[in-house]
Amino acid sequence: MRTRSIDILILGVLAGLGACDSDVPAGTTATTSATSGPDSDSSSEAGTSGEAGTSSSTSDAVPTSGDPSWGSSSSSSSSGDVPPDDCQAPLPSPPSCEPIPEACGNGTAIAGASDAFVYRTALTAEDVWFLGHRVGCPQALYRVSKRGGDAQWIREVPVLVDFEGDDAALYIVEQTEDPLIMKVSARVDGEETVIGETHAHPADNSYWNTALTRTLAGVVTYDDLGPIRPSFAHLTPTKLVLLADKVEGKSLGSAPAYDGERLFFTWNDPPFDEDGSGPLHGALVRLSGGAQTVLAGDASTRIDPSVAVDADFVYFATGDPSKVYGVQPAPMNVSRVAKTGGPVTPLFPAMDIGIDQVLVDGDEVFFHQAPAGIFAVPKTGGTPRHVWHGVEIERRGLHLDAHDLYFSVRVAQGDIPPPGHDFIVRVARTAVVP
Repeated sequence: MRTRSIDILILGVLAGLGACDSDVPAGTTATTSATSGPDSDSSSEAGTSGEAGTSSSTSDAVPTSGDPSWGSSSSSSSSGDVPPDDCQAPLPSPPSCEPIPEACGNGTAIAGASDAFVYRTALTAEDVWFLGHRVGCPQALYRVSKRGGDAQWIREVPVLVDFEGDDAALYIVEQTEDPLIMKVSARVDGEETVIGETHAHPADNSYWNTALTRTLAGVVTYDDLGPIRPSFAHLTPTKLVLLADKVEGKSLGSAPAYDGERLFFTWNDPPFDEDGSGPLHGALVRLSGGAQTVLAGDASTRIDPSVAVDADFVYFATGDPSKVYGVQPAPMNVSRVAKTGGPVTPLFPAMDIGIDQVLVDGDEVFFHQAPAGIFAVPKTGGTPRHVWHGVEIERRGLHLDAHDLYFSVRVAQGDIPPPGHDFIVRVARTAVVP
């Protein structure tokens, strides 16, 4: 299961948008060795352009109703004609998580609307960004202050692949007319600039996307849903720098962590067990200068950010992740190992839970228990503290800053819920669920 891409597909159906399967290149798999690594002297950029290009947007203000892109064939709605100015109006700040207040748990709703869907989040220094749309409108990118308030419509994103942020910029990956090329842009202070491209390797992957993840050293691209011989690149507001290309291994099992010098991620072998419920036999590896070192052999593996790093250690989910895929799991926990290698130390005894995301900051490791729980545990180990819990919801994405955690929730109402059942939620990092 690849929840991030499935979420986007569902949203595309809801908005009458989204990429279709014919946009995805097909091919066969092959393996060769990595040609470069994060410690190499190469400064090449992935794609045909790795430097800042032309600006494609000049303001974060709500546009006028004369936006020429509204109603075009690539972004028309299947739900009827809605005036462009209505589609681009701000989403009023929600007073609560109605119709099910418990969906927010002990957190605060900071975005959502009775006539809208909201999806997935990214953080910059002051704002939470999210994907969403009103009923009858194309999917769009929105921005809301971390402190709350009305969410501002930014622009339509009919061919969005992924987006992620750091304190310097919001980064956006979009399809191009060439199904083998994706465009990467950076948005800073209302200016959006193309900084590079990513290219598919159709001989290596039968399905390919460029995904983004926020790491200790900034935002990194990786191959999502095309995990054979993946490539990795580091993003800044002005360029896209290739870290490693066509890395040889089994099947990419996690989003990568990056410390500015080395990449850390997991491999799956085989990709899935016999009934297809989840990947098995994970290995946590360090990629440095093109060379791989196995750091642990019991790393939980999935295309999720289940690996994180700080100055000295790698933190990763361990055990069988089947519960994330709807199957009763073997016990799971979070462990750490020195980035230079050595013994693996569990941070708490394994529990019957499904862990699908790990974040680290300050003195604590935060992890998400599927489907609706967030915990924190000291980096040195101890008893996990229950930070957040929701009911009857599906949680998507988890980000943190120095004070709070941010994520989106959907009130569980079937595969395609009605509007007004999605929220962006903020909860204090220090929170405790009784």
